This record gives sequence, C-alpha cells and structure tokens, in this order.
Amino acid sequence: MSFFDTLSEMLVLLFAILCGFAANRLGILGGETDRNISKLLLRITMPAMILGAVCTGDALPEVSVVLGVLKVAAVFYVLELAFALAAPPLGRIFVGYDPDLLALTVRGLRLFALSFLFSGLNIFGSAFFTALNNGLISALISFLRTLVFQCGSVVLLPLALGVDGIWLSVAAAELAALVLTGIFLAANRRTYRY
Repeated sequence: MSFFDTLSEMLVLLFAILCGFAANRLGILGGETDRNISKLLLRITMPAMILGAVCTGDALPEVSVVLGVLKVAAVFYVLELAFALAAPPLGRIFVGYDPDLLALTVRGLRLFALSFLFSGLNIFGSAFFTALNNGLISALISFLRTLVFQCGSVVLLPLALGVDGIWLSVAAAELAALVLTGIFLAANRRTYRY
C-alpha cells in the first residue's frame, strides 16, 4: 500500500467523522437515529470490521471466506481443548524425569487453559470502548485485567487454593475482567444506545 493510498483512506475516515459531527451539530442526529446507528454498528459493522481485518484485498470476502474465519475460531477452541487433553504428553517432553513434577505440570496446564475462554471477550470489550472513543473505560479494562486483577489473583488465590491458585490466577483475573467488562457494557448501554 502506497503513501497516497493510506492518505486517501485517512481522508475518507476524516470526512466521515466531520459529517457525523456536522449532523450532530445541525440536529440531524439524535434519539431514534442514534439508537439505530448504534445497533447498526454493533450488529453489522463490527463483525464486518473483524472480517475485514482478517481478509485482505479489494473485494468483499466471499461466503466461503467468512465460513473459513468461523472455522478458524472453532479450530482455536478445539485446540484449547486439545491443549488441555494433551497436557500429559507435553509434560513428559519437558519434565518426564520427575513423576511429581509431571503431575504438577499436567494439572497446571489444564487449569491455565481455562483462562483462554475469557480473554478474547475482554480484549473485544476494551477494543469496543476504544472504538466508541471512550479511552478511559478501555484503559480501565486493560489496566485492571493485566495488572491489578492478575497481581491480586497471584497473591490471594494461592492463600486459599495452594498451588492450584497460582495456575488459576490468570483465569480468575480474566473472569473478574469479564464481569467488569459486562458491567461497563450494561452501564453504558443507554449512553451509546446499543
């Protein structure tokens, strides 16, 4: 992509932003129109942007490409399950010389795999609020998820659960961030009308 291609795309985005700002100032947007635009963004545009980020080219992706993206998502969840089930052979590769360490590793890998179930939703939540130009909520989700909740989990969970608490700390932090993301989504539903 050349400099002028990038510049023209940026100008198109700037023009769209200016049109939206002018429409709001002129009173064209508001009420039911804002709600419909928010629904359009959440139900059609966001999935299209996700597909657009995955697919490249000048044309819209074909149905087979969309199904391919969905298959990739399904494959990653299957791989997560396979990762948890393949923990014993993987553990034997690295710590097969010590049965106690192998048992700890297998249990730890299976417990840690739970964190992958929640992380994508939290990343989406942060990106969603960034797209809505609410950097504060986006930053709060990211900061609390990656620092506060994880540090708190690493310190507190082992006190209650022992060694399993260390392995579950990332999953617990992701779950706490998911609850927080859900609260932010529910609290801002009327503000952004989605």
